[in-house]
Amino acid sequence: MAVTKSISIPFTFDELNDENVRKFVMGKSVTASKSIVMDKDSFEGRAILNFQTDVGNNFIYVIPSCSLKSDGGLAFNAEDWMNGNFSLEVLHNSVYREGGSQSASLAPYGYLNFDQLGRTTLQNVVENWVNCWKLLTNKLRQSAAKLTEKVIEVGKKVQRLTDEDTLPITLTRAPSIS
Repeated sequence: MAVTKSISIPFTFDELNDENVRKFVMGKSVTASKSIVMDKDSFEGRAILNFQTDVGNNFIYVIPSCSLKSDGGLAFNAEDWMNGNFSLEVLHNSVYREGGSQSASLAPYGYLNFDQLGRTTLQNVVENWVNCWKLLTNKLRQSAAKLTEKVIEVGKKVQRLTDEDTLPITLTRAPSIS
């Protein structure tokens, strides 16, 4: 007797944008405005689903590995928004641990977080994104400062070569990146 474990989460996009239509028809983008239909088998990645109801029982489902697939027909209605059904297939990830720590329990299909509506998990994700943005911004500022130094050095060399007291173009301050 074989036992198969699978979790499938059906949902509907009620207002399909161009990127979701591409996903529905398993299309791969060729350009910003063109896609090849049925060129991908699936879209795989990670997901964090935030379930909220009017009566409570709210939770976050953290999924370490999943596949997005179209599920049913693409509804075209001249009087309404185009909508499409999707299914999120949760895939087995044999090495994933709850919370990502090596001492945590294995969670090959992810885990549910009922703690404070799972705000801790979402807050951690947002904080990680913010930290990555800050790091990128700092690197760009450092690069701009180094570039400014090089421009000043070249300006000084040109000034020495031409034996002039001033250059027609002077750099008064470093460019700013915000």
